[in-house]
Amino acid sequence: LASQGFRSAIVLPLMSRNRSIGTLTAISRTPGAFTVAHRDAMQPMAEVLAFAFVAQQQHAALQRYRSMEALAEMSLALSTDINSALQAISDQCGVLETLRPDSVEDVRVIISQADRISMLLDQPLHFSETMWPQSPVPCELHAGRQPELRLARRVVDVYVRPGLLITEEI
Repeated sequence: LASQGFRSAIVLPLMSRNRSIGTLTAISRTPGAFTVAHRDAMQPMAEVLAFAFVAQQQHAALQRYRSMEALAEMSLALSTDINSALQAISDQCGVLETLRPDSVEDVRVIISQADRISMLLDQPLHFSETMWPQSPVPCELHAGRQPELRLARRVVDVYVRPGLLITEEI
């Protein structure tokens, strides 16, 4: 920055849960341009920025969760429909096997393939149950409340430590 003519800066950390998530920085070409009053004026802005950043991250995470949940529901519905169709095929093969004994071998191949497809459809369901045995989002999100309000209450501990004041010439 000094090579570009900047001579003073003020840097305030953006903090959330005792962890730095960024900084709010102002720079000036004037030496000693920033005072404690500037820091005090920028402090609320840093707090709002930290809160907004964390809220945005949580909103994005909630959107990803909703997308995964919708995909899982769609997959389950599709799997259920296909399993129903396979069950109907299997049932009809049993009837066909009884009515046409000469087609027993062909019917068994069809039933075997239907069973194989059914097992393949069950694998993603079992995988999702082992990966997410419980919902990662609190139950109250599904109880008709607005998720954004829940997220806002969850981030009450976002705060900013007193800023770092740099006024010496650089």
